[in-house]
Parts: sequence; structure tokens; C-alpha cells
Amino acid sequence: DFDNLAALVNTSATWRGTTLPTDTIPPAAIAREICWELCELNFRSDFVSLDCILHEDFSTDKKYSIWFRRRARQARESEIHASCWPGTSLLVDQEGITESLASSAFATRYKRLIAIASFMRTWRGVPDSLLSVAPEWQEGNPVTTELTEQLETFEREIARYYTKLFFDVFGR
Repeated sequence: DFDNLAALVNTSATWRGTTLPTDTIPPAAIAREICWELCELNFRSDFVSLDCILHEDFSTDKKYSIWFRRRARQARESEIHASCWPGTSLLVDQEGITESLASSAFATRYKRLIAIASFMRTWRGVPDSLLSVAPEWQEGNPVTTELTEQLETFEREIARYYTKLFFDVFGR
């Protein structure tokens, strides 16, 4: 609605309780948070979209009702959001960064990467070799340099394959 565009220009913006100036770029720390959150939400949305297209299940089987297929899809999306990252599909908790892939804690990153890989495992065409490079580790066991390197290799392989697959499917 272009009639309200002028009113929007004169409206102040807030970010996490801080009023932002509308005539200048926000402070670098706030701009970084906003950019990070936009990228995080975009990744979550893209991951779910890719899962919707590539997940091998009964959601496209016409013998099930549309209602049932829709509910199954919603349940899977909820499971993805609960398993792969903190917060919800549309809300990123900045304090939750320590519970995400950006965490410096081995156990947290391991948990999130294994969750992402477990969803990718159900996608059509994902090679078993990609998912077989996951390091074996149980919470409470020591984290060695070798194990940390294995996790980093696993993370790179997942990211590399995800990026290639995303480009192949969406062409961007």
C-alpha cells in the first residue's frame, strides 16, 4: 500500500528494545546482529524448503488425504526446527547462539550437525558416504583434537553437499 509509505518512512524502528535512528545506519554491533539473524532465518527457511522437496516420504502419495499429508509435513517441519537449532522457525534468540551451529562448544555443534545430517539422510540422492563421515562420540566422553578435526570435516562435507544440492534444486 503506497499510500502509507510516507508514514512508514517517519516511523522509528526498534531492535531488541533499542530505538534505531531512521536517518543513519545503526551501530555496527546492531547491524551485525540484524544481518546475522536475517541470514539465520533464511538458512532455516531454505533448509526446510529443500527438505520439503527432497524428503522421501508419503507426503506426495495420493492415497493419503491432503489434510493428512499437510499435517505430516507440518510435524516434520516442527521436528526439524526443534532438532536443528534453538528458537522457533521465525524467532532467533540471540542468547541461543551458544546453542546453535555457531557455538564453540563441541557437544552443542555435534548435536546440531548430527540432527541436520539425520534429516538430510532421508533426502533423495544423498550419498551414504557423506553421512558416514560423522564422528562417533557420546556426551561425557573426552573431546580430543582428532575428534574435533573429524567434526570439522563432517561439518564441511555437509555444508559443501548442502550448498551444491541447494544450487542444483533452486538454481541460486
